[in-house]
Amino acid sequence: MRFAAATSRLTPGAMVRKLANGRWSLFCSRAYAAKRSPPKCAEDLNEHRIVGADGLLSKHLPYIWLTDVAPRAKVLSVCSTMINAISAVRSGHGVGLLPGWASGIVEWNLIECFTLPQFQFGYYLLTRADKKDLPRVRVFTDFVSARAPIIKSMLEGVVRKDTPYGSFVRLPRENTTRRRLRK
Repeated sequence: MRFAAATSRLTPGAMVRKLANGRWSLFCSRAYAAKRSPPKCAEDLNEHRIVGADGLLSKHLPYIWLTDVAPRAKVLSVCSTMINAISAVRSGHGVGLLPGWASGIVEWNLIECFTLPQFQFGYYLLTRADKKDLPRVRVFTDFVSARAPIIKSMLEGVVRKDTPYGSFVRLPRENTTRRRLRK
């Protein structure tokens, strides 16, 4: 079992369930936006500080696009993981590329500058066909399926003001007794 983006190779015989559509957007922190007005389009990026990428992260098409479209932009931070990129953007180091779901986490105080429609993808849950009936796999896939609308809104960055942590909500426990799973 694994979660995958559309760019991943699918294993023959895999059970595939699409969970949500994904997008890449440029974000900045509210502190950064207070000092400079956020960019409205790609042409504005050369006048801003950007959060760059290194290692495997730099191989993603949106990051390649960013280096091509803003060659004169000042790079204040270079990150090799998405966690580092999120931290750099939240800290006000500059404008950075993040998955669209970052807009749904209200506590991060990020401003979504603009979306990159050319870099849309899907989130999928992949399960090997020969493993789908194992109890531990079945429990997990049932758990994800029961929460599919919530997961979809979370991954698509839909902000829910009525819940803490943006679009993440806890469902009430359906069964208070724990079942023991056997291999």
